[in-house]
Order: sequence, then structure tokens, then C-alpha cells
Amino acid sequence: MINGIPSILIIDHEQNLCWVVQRILEREGYLCRIAKDGASALDLICASQPDIALVDLMLPDMSGQELCRRIRDISDCRIIYFSSVADLKLAGPIDKITNGFINKPASMKRIVHAVGNALK
Repeated sequence: MINGIPSILIIDHEQNLCWVVQRILEREGYLCRIAKDGASALDLICASQPDIALVDLMLPDMSGQELCRRIRDISDCRIIYFSSVADLKLAGPIDKITNGFINKPASMKRIVHAVGNALK
């Protein structure tokens, strides 16, 4: 948290989607940052230690599951997969290092609900 405000890192290569999710979450009072790939996400996690990472499973430089394993090496932030069910089927089973799954496309209500639950 930064000054008592939860921070969220949105990790997805679809920039327009990231901007929409960022706006949704910022309206709810969260601080948000965006990373377009795993490497920049790891840099931002080291620098800012977000409370939650929303992780797409299909990133350009590494799988979302690999990124989650690397996040666990450097942070105890909550992790929510943010991907399509088709991506989830390709990636295999969700492992125990995540705190949930948001199916794309997701409603504003679903995104806010999943983030709020992860912070409890």
C-alpha cells in the first residue's frame, strides 16, 4: 500500500485493455501501474511492491505461470490471473501461488469484486 491506498500492477500486452482496467480500478480508489511483459513487470514489482498483480497468461516474453513463480521469489503480493478460459486451458492447471482468476472479457463489477476479495 502506498499511503494506505492499495496498489495494483496490471500485466498484459493488450495496452487498450490495460488502460480500461486501470481506469476502472482507479475510480474505485486503487493506485495502478501497467506492465506489457514479464520483464517489465518484475522490474516494477521490485521497485514498487504492489499489493496485487493482475497477470495475463499469454505474455510476449514468458508465460503467466512462469511470471507468477518469479513474482513469488521477490514478493508476497496477491496474484490474480487475468486471462481467457482458452488461455487457461492452454496453460494448464492453476497452481497454488495465485489468489484467483478473472475471465476475459470481464465486467467492471467482476474486476472490482475480484480485486476487493483478494485484498481481504
